[in-house]
Amino acid sequence: VLKRFVLREALEKTLLWFSRAFIVIRAASALIVSANLDSIIGAWKLFFSLAAGVGLPQLLRWFWRRANAFTEISSMFSALLVTIVLSFFDLEAEYNMAITAFTSVIISIATTLLTKPVGENHYQVFLEWMGFRPGKVRTNLKLAFVVMTLVYCLLFSIGSFLLRPVWQGFLYLAIAIIAGLYYRKARLQVRG
Repeated sequence: VLKRFVLREALEKTLLWFSRAFIVIRAASALIVSANLDSIIGAWKLFFSLAAGVGLPQLLRWFWRRANAFTEISSMFSALLVTIVLSFFDLEAEYNMAITAFTSVIISIATTLLTKPVGENHYQVFLEWMGFRPGKVRTNLKLAFVVMTLVYCLLFSIGSFLLRPVWQGFLYLAIAIIAGLYYRKARLQVRG
């Protein structure tokens, strides 16, 4: 990210130094956060608050041609900052997530409108690579549903294999394989 967006002409030595510094900062912040958590529930609340601010801007990237990498980057940073600021107030977790999501979406949309959009050709290449067809709304929605089914069934199968019952894991895995094969077939049809 640093080389692509900030220091385009940087030497490898400089980038390596920044990488090391960032790892130290991340480790220190992880220590501070973990030392201040009371329970695993607090960790999950923190995680959900951070994730609440990132979800919608990442979806915008798929459906809004104007969205770019800065949309997602600004949503991640704003979700982090808002979560940190809200941690000083004694609010319920639901309010933290709602405020984080709302603020992050507003900041990421503003950032999107203030930055240069992705080129049309780049967007079309991405859509074709994913298997989406321009102008085919029903086909694209069906394909998006298939991909979501694939991902969720894979996650549920892992959970079932770990926590039982195992037969559900095999069922979810079979559904995921069928969805994956359907998606692969649809992508191959688009490509050629």
